Amino acid sequence: MILLSNTANQAIERLNALEKIKDLPKEKVEYLQDKIVENENLKETRFLNPFNKIARKYELEGLSLKSFEKEKEEDYDDLPF
Repeated sequence: MILLSNTANQAIERLNALEKIKDLPKEKVEYLQDKIVENENLKETRFLNPFNKIARKYELEGLSLKSFEKEKEEDYDDLPF
């Protein structure tokens, strides 16, 4: 549900609920960390800080605003020379 949030406030509410789960598998937090950057609505420090607090509990690196920057790779193999 966090990944479908339309606002940072909505995501923070869902994150608070997630924090209450005692047996949350590390794989779920890793998955969230990988996918959060695909939702521009979550590109706010007021969401990222609490998420990083959870991520650190699982010895994960966490996210920053730079995590949302996608590297633009150009594929030169398809040039018609």
